[in-house]
Amino acid sequence: MKVLNVLVRFLRSRASAARARVGGARKPRRPRGRPAPHSEGGPASAEPLLADPSFPQLEVATNPELMREIFQRHLRPLDGQTYQVRECQVSFILSYRQAERCALQYALRLVEPSAGRERIQWVSGWIYAGGKVPRKWEKLRRSEPGRGIPEALRIFEPVSYIPELDMVVQAFPYDRHLPALPLLMSKPQPDLEPLLLARFGAGDWQAEAWDVEPVRYIAEKRATLRLTVRARNAATGREEERRFYAKVYRHEEEGERTYQVMRALCDKANAGGARFTVGRPVAFLSSLRTLVQEETPGTSLEDILLREEEATPAVRKVARALAALHLDHLDTPPRPSRRSYLAELENTKKTSSAFLPPPRTGNRGDHRCHGRRLPRSLAHVDPRRHLAGALPTRRR
Repeated sequence: MKVLNVLVRFLRSRASAARARVGGARKPRRPRGRPAPHSEGGPASAEPLLADPSFPQLEVATNPELMREIFQRHLRPLDGQTYQVRECQVSFILSYRQAERCALQYALRLVEPSAGRERIQWVSGWIYAGGKVPRKWEKLRRSEPGRGIPEALRIFEPVSYIPELDMVVQAFPYDRHLPALPLLMSKPQPDLEPLLLARFGAGDWQAEAWDVEPVRYIAEKRATLRLTVRARNAATGREEERRFYAKVYRHEEEGERTYQVMRALCDKANAGGARFTVGRPVAFLSSLRTLVQEETPGTSLEDILLREEEATPAVRKVARALAALHLDHLDTPPRPSRRSYLAELENTKKTSSAFLPPPRTGNRGDHRCHGRRLPRSLAHVDPRRHLAGALPTRRR
């Protein structure tokens, strides 16, 4: 019971922070293993997340307050408005290879002074060694990155260059590896709209409104969008509203594999052989590299935590469902090769080794996996791990 109480307090604090981030103001999250920077008054004094002699500009690139000022100077609005960058958060270290490249993702809190509105803007910055950045910048410019992005979604130039950091910046929703993002956010796609309207049931349903809200985004890897569709039955005039989630993948095979796993999970849950529910998958659209699923029914655990009510029973129920999900046996599509898993984990190890503390030594019981070869047992990692963070946690 004590463990669950601690877990509830932890989850409640994380849920409150997440809700604050979506709503606007939020203090920068402290990177694991590093002191939190000062978020008010004067420059941040925390030591940098990354230290690489090949990239001396990382001391600035990982400083939220300094980057806030730099983005204010260099991001050029395209919609005729003036924006103030009130806050900058270093969200992710997307990629890092010592002496070769580093990519960071930022969340900017923008304020439009004329209207008093606030919004969150995601941007990612890429730094390369060996003088490669100007060439990559020119290549991106020649590719016409703004083509296909509706004006309503173009707040800043899709790609920018920051000379003092030798950094190329791309602004959401432009993403060179997720070209479906602006398409899905602008209007219903011809191959997607009939699939969603079919979920409203029998009859001639016609879309009346289409609202898209970004939920999660990891630059050049994947993004999750919440689609709210309001439709009207042409025969009866009845209107209904339904929600769906669209997850955009960089690699088609990853999305197709996840779709097959979700179908197997949903079939088992519907047959009464599982202790969890899954939002029904609608389709995987290979042309968009996008998986679409229905909204999972129930009350979200986040909402329960934010209501300050007794959450221990809900957390216990979610824990049991997660345990059942990970321990259950399913006939799933073939897993990726062991080599691809090892390559992915080796890259993660290289990234984390740059800013994690060195391993402890001296005691026989200490864990010293840092720098060792990855074990053969990793070949049996379950592909359902790709669902992590993709399925909204709901309590029935």
